[in-house]
Amino acid sequence: FECKAAEAPLRVLCLASQDTAIQGLNGIDPRAKQEYLKAGIDLSFNYYQKTSVEELKSFPVVIGMIPELHAGTKAIDEKLGAEIERYVSSGGGFLLIPGPSYYGVEDYVVQLNPWLKGFGAELLNELPLDSANQKEITRVVAYRYLKTSNIAKSPATEGIPFVWLPLDFTYADIKTHTMKVSDDWTVLIKGEASCSSHPFKAISHGDLATKGFYASEPPFLATRSWGKGRFGIFSTASGCMVYDAWHWAYGDGFCMEQGNCLKLMAQLLRHLGENWKGTPLANASSEGKTQVRNEGAEAPWPDKKLWLAHILEKLEPKGFDVKAYVDCGALSDIPYSQERGFGY
Repeated sequence: FECKAAEAPLRVLCLASQDTAIQGLNGIDPRAKQEYLKAGIDLSFNYYQKTSVEELKSFPVVIGMIPELHAGTKAIDEKLGAEIERYVSSGGGFLLIPGPSYYGVEDYVVQLNPWLKGFGAELLNELPLDSANQKEITRVVAYRYLKTSNIAKSPATEGIPFVWLPLDFTYADIKTHTMKVSDDWTVLIKGEASCSSHPFKAISHGDLATKGFYASEPPFLATRSWGKGRFGIFSTASGCMVYDAWHWAYGDGFCMEQGNCLKLMAQLLRHLGENWKGTPLANASSEGKTQVRNEGAEAPWPDKKLWLAHILEKLEPKGFDVKAYVDCGALSDIPYSQERGFGY
């Protein structure tokens, strides 16, 4: 899916919590930025704690990504929450992709629901299960994915027959989850009739029988008007949808490409931001050092495969060889250091 050449890219600001920087979340993965740009979306990056009213107003759409790394982080506090509300009221588009951290896991609802209550929404610690519409892609471990064609007609979903959404390789983590919304919201994507939601506390202890709030068709994507703008909630993981969406562990972009989520996201972001009337900041370029992860001279190995080849070919001690290798994930999976410019 690519935009027409004549269309100007839609500028989108992606926000994450600053405590995620310790794991290397200091920008958008270069592959993700490139693929989104082909689809007509120009992604920029900042932290909730560092953004400003002026920066928010300068973007047609803002994506609220992973809100925490450690439990107790309240990235969208009362002050920022009020600023986002005013931004949307004046015509901006805001998309929340809660994407719980594997450290915080359940804490995201505690931190976000008091703010979301004012918009008529509530995130649930409930995971969808649907054995008839799930598949696995093995990347050392078997990552599970959920398919649904229960999609309402909307400019955001035009031409999309189905989507694949991420679950995980373990029930001890949360990726796609569900929510409750008031009648002011339009639910665009639900699970199939055979899909039900299950409390995290039960499912993480092996209890797959206990059902949660939804015995059928749990919602995953909903939007609503708010003042002159639009607010959206996509109850899935921002890593799989935005900043690390083409990661090898996530099937090299399986959800985005075979799962139609890149087309969905591009159309959704344009739909949310179509009423924006602001003016870009003079320094709001998405090409700055903090905008694209691993960019700059201090980051010589932004690609893990190149890094591994360098280690094996250049740095392996004489007389030694690799007996076993455990892939721990992305380039960001050990603490970030200023010297490296990224984690790993």
